[in-house]
Amino acid sequence: MSHPARSALIVGAGIGGLAAAWRLQRAGWQVTVFERAPHPAGRARTVRLGDCIVDVGATVMLGSYDATFALVREAGLDSELDVVSGKMAIPRDGQMHLVDLQHPVADFLRTRLLRPRTKLALFKLVPVLLKAAPHLNFAHLGGAAGMDTETLAQFCRRSLPAEAYDHLLNPMLKFLYLHNGEQGSLVELLWWLKVTGLKPTRALAGGTASLTDALAAQLDVRCNAEVLAAHAQGDGAVVEVRTADGIATHTAARCLVTTPAPVTARIAPSTLTERQVRFLASRRYERSTVVTFCTRRRPALDALMVQMPDAVNADLATLVFQHQIHRQRAPAGKGIVNAYFMHAWSERHLQADDAAVVRAAQTEVQRLVPEVAELDAHHVHRWQHTAALTETGACARIAEFVADVNPANPVQCVGDYLAQASLNVAVSTAQAAVQRWIGQLAQ
Repeated sequence: MSHPARSALIVGAGIGGLAAAWRLQRAGWQVTVFERAPHPAGRARTVRLGDCIVDVGATVMLGSYDATFALVREAGLDSELDVVSGKMAIPRDGQMHLVDLQHPVADFLRTRLLRPRTKLALFKLVPVLLKAAPHLNFAHLGGAAGMDTETLAQFCRRSLPAEAYDHLLNPMLKFLYLHNGEQGSLVELLWWLKVTGLKPTRALAGGTASLTDALAAQLDVRCNAEVLAAHAQGDGAVVEVRTADGIATHTAARCLVTTPAPVTARIAPSTLTERQVRFLASRRYERSTVVTFCTRRRPALDALMVQMPDAVNADLATLVFQHQIHRQRAPAGKGIVNAYFMHAWSERHLQADDAAVVRAAQTEVQRLVPEVAELDAHHVHRWQHTAALTETGACARIAEFVADVNPANPVQCVGDYLAQASLNVAVSTAQAAVQRWIGQLAQ
């Protein structure tokens, strides 16, 4: 099989795949990216609804996202970044309790959301976080296996008053990962607390996909191209790609697969060990429906997000007021409300048409945000793979997956299934793989 030594095929044009392709191309490699969807971006999708700019996937960038910020600078979008400020709202007993995200500790201590003794009890999380912190990073969660022994709900029942879980920590987990603490490991919350950091959160004026679009514009990205299989052959890699013209075979020195875990297990099993395939095939993703309301009047609730206790709405994970993210997102005086629904609600409405989904969502959201009754536009996006659920024991299986990685294999598989779903995990894991290739070639 003949191929240039500096050639690579990338499967998936999400932020991870595009970051890998960008790094390789800048190092002088010949790179082709294949994407099944009709557009790049993956879970960093942005849509335009009239004069509104709406992220229906990844929305903001935490201050610790160094690898992602480096891409933003290199893509020439640094001036588009702006600090995100606003308030987190949590409803309880018919009242909205607000915490300013610029001064979260001081505001949290003042809020009446929780009783003083519950606030004091929450400091029990500090030594747990400090113990876990060295193992919580953007590369993988394998080192946290020793801390991954109970769900968030189990930890809270053992260590904290019930209202800490019901009115703060479980709504927080729903907001972050679209599932609740009865399912997710304690490690999920600890990871987020670690990586949030002290640096300000930022967002791109034109939406998160302005980054993926800028990268894709300078790469050979082939959309509507579904990769059916990827495997090693000789000292190189082969992928089979289905397009409107039929199935074709492509070869290169290297191949990087950046798809969600179950998809990776299906298309690249021959490049993985049996337990790697089992891990990927079993990695569970939550289905989510995101309903966007472009309102004629800006909502009176002055908040960036609403985190939702199950007692208020078990089906609704969170509300995000995107007009608060950046001044360019919506016309003056108007609003954008994204409603993120949980897996069970999404399953119940899987066969419903968009109009029926909007009506059902409107009924749920209007109780908290009456302005969604009057709309200029709306949008429904159904995610099959949102955040991978880190169930108890998953960190040990991640450690096994990492231990089984053969760096000499021409086909490598990476993704945010190795840690927690985030832009920076996708970027970091993909860039680490291609840096190994660049280093191997240099040697």
